[in-house]
Amino acid sequence: MMMKQIMILVVGLLLLAGPVSAATVTYSWEDGETILGSYSAITATNDTTIAHSGNSSLELVDGGASGTPQAYVGWVTGLLDGDTVTASFWVYDTTLGTSPSGRLWGHYTRDVTDINSYVGSPGVGSDYSDGTGWSYLEYSWTFNSGTDNNGWVIEARTYSGLNDTIWVDDLTIIAPDYATIYTAGSTTAPAPVPAAAWLFGSGLLGLLAIHRRKA
Repeated sequence: MMMKQIMILVVGLLLLAGPVSAATVTYSWEDGETILGSYSAITATNDTTIAHSGNSSLELVDGGASGTPQAYVGWVTGLLDGDTVTASFWVYDTTLGTSPSGRLWGHYTRDVTDINSYVGSPGVGSDYSDGTGWSYLEYSWTFNSGTDNNGWVIEARTYSGLNDTIWVDDLTIIAPDYATIYTAGSTTAPAPVPAAAWLFGSGLLGLLAIHRRKA
């Protein structure tokens, strides 16, 4: 009977806690920073000659004759299985139907202290920029920790030829508020545990302790 009462209380406290709230971080390259890291040959600079909003943007120049250069524009750590990470940014290119094109992509990392600790990618991302000027790209991923995955990197990819250039601006990353979100110019600290969640944890542990003493 006691365990049944505990289970009823657990369900009630979960309803009280409600859904996981989300944190949103935005970045628009207004402070002169560029990227958190990169893969393959790509040059990243802060450009004040073109911008989607404000006075500057991220300029990415393809430096390789082959491959897909990647600029790491965001990183999310502290995620749990099933968490959703949504990222978006604007990409500028004016080569309709040909390169250069930009794309929003992502991959897993293994080490929460090293953004370059690549584990793998689920192989999905946004559409390409459309070559008509500024294109809005957005994509959502569901986090799967697997055996080694401890973080998620947001990539700006270039699909182009040597020295082709795209511009990226107005990055937005949305993740659960207990995660940590990094961009080139900002970091969010893990949020305090919500009062309802604390009540759930402490109340459940206390009831279980009482039940064990009576058993």
